[in-house]
Amino acid sequence: MNTDYYFPTPIWWQDTSINLEPLRALCSNIKETDKGRQMSNFGGWQSNDILIGDHTATDEFAKFIEQQSIKCIQDFGYAPSTQLKISNMWFSSNNDNAFNQVHNHAGAFISGTFYIDVPQSSGEIIFYRNSHEEYIISGAAPIVQHTAISGATCRYQPREARLVMFPGFLQHAVMPTPSKEDRVSMSFNMRVVNV
Repeated sequence: MNTDYYFPTPIWWQDTSINLEPLRALCSNIKETDKGRQMSNFGGWQSNDILIGDHTATDEFAKFIEQQSIKCIQDFGYAPSTQLKISNMWFSSNNDNAFNQVHNHAGAFISGTFYIDVPQSSGEIIFYRNSHEEYIISGAAPIVQHTAISGATCRYQPREARLVMFPGFLQHAVMPTPSKEDRVSMSFNMRVVNV
């Protein structure tokens, strides 16, 4: 019996060697004056949106992300003139059991997170299968071994300088970080641009 995989949900990830110091310094400076916002976060701190042109460090980061996103465009099969551009970025800092509830990034074609500081026992990012598929798969019969076809979730462990990118529609959450130290990341949304 042959097995073909159609309609998969891609998640791209890469461990990088990007210099984290400019982002660390910028996050610390912003945190001093930005009280943050409540979005999907319970506890912790999330900065207000950062846009292209706001800071040199985030502009350099955006260039790096946009270069990495070429793989996403290629995997979708779009024309070479199609590009992904950063729409907005924000810092998140979780500690003391702070977490992010299940959410997606409405309106973003690709979203992602980049880990800057990762204390031991930092919360993983967890992705969820859509509820319609989960309803059918889990209700059909008992599953004795979850596979990429039957699994309801997948998790990615945070690691300093690790980049994780995914379609903006994909439901995800961040597990609690019990550490007293901050788990710091920069998240972003991307839009499609034809040049």
